[in-house]
Amino acid sequence: MHIIANVPYEDVAIGYQNIRYVFGILYKIKHDEKAMENFCKRIKEVTSDEVIEIAKKQIQKTLSVMNEEVENVLFW
Repeated sequence: MHIIANVPYEDVAIGYQNIRYVFGILYKIKHDEKAMENFCKRIKEVTSDEVIEIAKKQIQKTLSVMNEEVENVLFW
């Protein structure tokens, strides 16, 4: 059974670009040691240490499942 949503093309395109943007940040963090450091500095300007730790944990969880197959689909 196939379910088709009636979503305008523009909304799908915007959603896809948002996903690419977020995974672009994660890709950079995964492949650049300084990127996580810079991320923590930037987020510290607007949030507490507790929020930074939560963000770091979530990033690490995502990176642990982010493999080349995902990267190849998003960054071909």
